[in-house]
Amino acid sequence: MKEIQNQADTAEKIHLELFFPKAEDCWQEAKLLRDPETMSCSAGYDGMSEGYDYTTGCIDCPKEEWQAVFENRQKKGAFFADLYDPVLDRFVGSVNYQKNPASGNDECGMIIEGRYRNRGYGLVGLKLLCAYAKANGIQALYDNFEADRQGVLKLFEKAGFWVCQKTEWKKFGRETDGVIVKIEFKNENRQI
Repeated sequence: MKEIQNQADTAEKIHLELFFPKAEDCWQEAKLLRDPETMSCSAGYDGMSEGYDYTTGCIDCPKEEWQAVFENRQKKGAFFADLYDPVLDRFVGSVNYQKNPASGNDECGMIIEGRYRNRGYGLVGLKLLCAYAKANGIQALYDNFEADRQGVLKLFEKAGFWVCQKTEWKKFGRETDGVIVKIEFKNENRQI
């Protein structure tokens, strides 16, 4: 694990560690999911999971559901880890990936707590996620987000992703342009 962590260090010397939570450790994820500042980018989508707040993007994940969430991830072979900063002695976000049964793609995600954004954690977190995925035989990761989130796009591009498809969906009932980004781990031209 140390070699994966070292690959993700940046010039700013931000150091993060992956923390693999058990069911009883899901308090950190629940905290992120119920924070409106952190979840605002997820607001306005139809057909989201139970407990989703359309207006804020928050998702309620009560303690009595943590065991089921944990077991469901394990059953599906999904990867999930909290991002821990040992210098601050705090969790600053989380990363994940899982196979989309419809497309067959491994789709990833990352949440950085609102108060820790724009400090370099996103890039280090993405690099940790990619290093872990590559080390575990994943050949490519995908993510998607609104095309007007240029800061997020630049972050993903800096981590080695590129736009592989333009798309659209509805957000707050209006058509919204989106992008699907991808990183491949076996392609020598785009390898991390």
